[in-house]
Amino acid sequence: MFHTDMVSHTAAKVQEIMTLLQAKPGVLGAALSTPDGLAVIPTSPNTQQMAAVSGFMLAAASQAALMLNMQSIGELTLLGRYHLTCQPFQAGNFDLILTVMVERHANYRRHLLRTIKAIQQAMKN
Repeated sequence: MFHTDMVSHTAAKVQEIMTLLQAKPGVLGAALSTPDGLAVIPTSPNTQQMAAVSGFMLAAASQAALMLNMQSIGELTLLGRYHLTCQPFQAGNFDLILTVMVERHANYRRHLLRTIKAIQQAMKN
């Protein structure tokens, strides 16, 4: 049975986790999305765009990995004026992508991994 109170509580907790990530030094934006590029929780003005880009990047990387007989795709990073990093992961029964846009020299990896663990914990059954 679908319990709306539980879903609302989980969504609020994930929103809180994403808001905390956004407040970290050097983080310019963050998006939690599905592999097809749909934002799960809006956290910044460019969430939809970041979600779409991460879905596209993951699809392209997955195709390349398949062509090269690689096992799986981990963290993907687009380097430029800023760094856009996408990390696919599972939480509950869902495949998700956490995407962060950070300043060029920002230390983001620890924040990214802690955020993923917190989301996974919040989405446990």
